[in-house]
Parts: sequence; structure tokens; C-alpha cells
Amino acid sequence: MSWHPSTRGLSSYILSVLADEDRNHKFELALRYCVSSFRTEQGYRPHVLDFGCGAGLLTHHALKAGAAFVTAVDCNEDVRSIARLTLERAGFVEGTHFAILDRVPPDAVYDVLVSDILGTLTTSERACQFWTPLERCIKKFDFAPRPYYCVPSKLVQWASVVRFPEMFNADPSGGMKHAFRASCRPQDERVHLVSTQELGLPLCSSVYQRVHPRVQIRVDVLGGRDGTFLHTAAAKSVDLPIEHEDDLLCFEWTATLFDGVTVQTTLEEYASLPPGVRACRATRWGLMLGVPPLGSGRFGVAFRAKDGMVRMTPKRHRVAAT
Repeated sequence: MSWHPSTRGLSSYILSVLADEDRNHKFELALRYCVSSFRTEQGYRPHVLDFGCGAGLLTHHALKAGAAFVTAVDCNEDVRSIARLTLERAGFVEGTHFAILDRVPPDAVYDVLVSDILGTLTTSERACQFWTPLERCIKKFDFAPRPYYCVPSKLVQWASVVRFPEMFNADPSGGMKHAFRASCRPQDERVHLVSTQELGLPLCSSVYQRVHPRVQIRVDVLGGRDGTFLHTAAAKSVDLPIEHEDDLLCFEWTATLFDGVTVQTTLEEYASLPPGVRACRATRWGLMLGVPPLGSGRFGVAFRAKDGMVRMTPKRHRVAAT
């Protein structure tokens, strides 16, 4: 599954992004730390690139934090109009404080990168796919505490085996379970990925059970101290056993924004958030579920790194009848 941004229209998740107070506060805090660190370490106010700017919220945070100028880039024409209006109403002047473009100019160079292209990471939006070409335009500092200034700075993808007993058992007829499996087309031997955001499943309020401990399957480090702009490390092979028809693979992630400020889309994080914020996080950054094929016997999933993306290979283990 891959993500292709639209060039027109207003997606409903934009409202969820704006209403996610926890996420917005953490991005604001991270940008304050980032811009402040840059001014202290480099001695001037940075020119920031907001890549995938959406409604302009992170551009607003960067300017409030003291950025000299922000170039906000988004391929969606309607969203760019909202960002322009939002920033002007906040008192910022286009051309003096910010610019809004549909693409990054080929010869531009920026001091700081900020990007909210997180989503469900490697299994959907594939943030690394969009960040890799930006290396040419993000300034590298050879003599500094850090070679790059990036928000976020680290992304970690996790996988586990979970069950949601309330979601299925509350329906004695099994209708919800059958509808869920039908929508995921689990008739063959593949593992089907589906976003809880797209299905509208009420996971943000569901009781869950971890059948198999969470394991780390991928790490993306953006602007690391080793001087590499983007470094990816993926698990060579991790087996997760599926032993019951209600077992699902659950893909979660955490993002370190800057200097320890983190945003998470995990089951534990959902449980800790206020109900309103919980709903926003589930709508905007839904978890990814992997639905194994139906059939008797155990089923294993092996994760292998290939072409910068985690691939899933199903492995069926038949159990002899007794």
C-alpha cells in the first residue's frame, strides 16, 4: 500500500489534525527547541522548509519560534489557499515572512526541515520516499553539534499481534468480524494491510490484548549525528505467529520530533489521551492492521527489508489433526 497525495480538494483529516491538541503542542514545542538551538549554535535566524505544509500550522509555529522565513510547500492547491489565509490572519505577510509553493525550487537551500508527512509511515505514506530527494536542498553544517536540523528526527515502526475482543465479541452474529474480513479481502495467502482510519474502526476506545510482544521492525533517522541525511534500518527477519482467527497484526509508530519531544500512534498512547484528542489521533493517524488469510493452522509473518520498505512474507504452519 502506498500513499499518493491529492492536488485538489480538502481531506477530512485536516480538521482532525487541527483539533489534535496534544500533537500540535508537541510540534510547537519541538520547533521552539529546534529554532532556538539553531540560533544559539549557528548565530542567525533560520530559513525553514515546511514540506507538506497542509493548513500551515507548522509554518505558523516556526515563525512564532523565531524563524526568519518559512517556505511552505504542498501539492494541494486548495490546502495552500487555506494555509495562506491562516497565516495572513495571524499577522504574517506573504513575501516578507513566508512563501507558499506547490514544489521545492530546484536551486533552493534551507537551514531547517520540518515535515508532518508521518501518517502510518512505511506501510502507507512512506515518509522516506518524500524526504530522500530533499537532501539536495537542506543545508549540512560541518562544524556544529548536529549536521542537520530536522523535525522529526527519528521514526520507529513497531509490529505486534493483537486482539480486540470488544470489537468482535460485542456482535453475537459475528457480522462485524465478517464485514471487517470481507473489506480486507483475506481470501488468498497474502497478508492484507488496512488502515483503521479508512475503515472507521473504533479502536481508539476498544480494549485490546497483545498476544505477541511488540517488536521493532524499522527505524528511520533524519539528519543524524553521523552526517547521513536519512538512514534506514529494517529488521532482516522477524516472525510473528498468528494462531487464532481473531489475531491481527498491528503496526504502530513513534516519532521523535526534536530533543526528546515525541508523538506516538500506539495503543498505549490512545489509552492515555483525552477522548476528544483520542478520536482526532485515530482519524488522522490510524493504526495499520494486517489481516492474515483464513484457514486452520498457525500462520507466521516474516518481515524483510527490501528497497527501503518492509515487506511481509506469510508462512503457514499446518497443525496435524488429532
